[in-house]
Amino acid sequence: MIGYMAKSQIHLPNGTTVSIEGTAEEIARLLKLYSENTAGVSTGFVPKTSRTSKNTVASKAAGHDAEDRIIAIVNAAKESDDADGIERNVLDRSSQVDRVLLPLYINHTHLGHDIGLTTTEICNVLTNLGVKIASSNVSHTVAGPARNYVMGDKARKKGQKNEHAVRYRLSRKGLQYIQSVIKERS
Repeated sequence: MIGYMAKSQIHLPNGTTVSIEGTAEEIARLLKLYSENTAGVSTGFVPKTSRTSKNTVASKAAGHDAEDRIIAIVNAAKESDDADGIERNVLDRSSQVDRVLLPLYINHTHLGHDIGLTTTEICNVLTNLGVKIASSNVSHTVAGPARNYVMGDKARKKGQKNEHAVRYRLSRKGLQYIQSVIKERS
């Protein structure tokens, strides 16, 4: 006998919607766990799993969890009005500069985050969008061909640990450039 797969959505107080798919028992167990961990909490806090990454130290200090931001950027890219242009003009082409600028563009325009992204976070976003770029290549691109389009929050030093990594944002020139790439190329 094949088990029935149920779907459920949780609407959190902060406006986030969480979709769950699994057996009815798994969903009930997860909802029970969530309600026990958030009893009396009205801030919309979602309990985290015990899994952490090295980049979460700097992100938590800035008030955001790196994994949540990466997922939000990926989802915003896939669901945006520009999704066709993003796929056709950035992801399907070989320009590494355009690909590196894309997560910074989504972070800035669609999510309004003032906190920049590290090269590791940019790499993770691109990987989740189906484009594999090594973190070292992202770093070289940001320091080289894309340097006129990005701004770092501090001076870049070779071999920095993740908690001290440079966070990059788009410059005004970079925003204009990536918008023209997404919208005008055919």
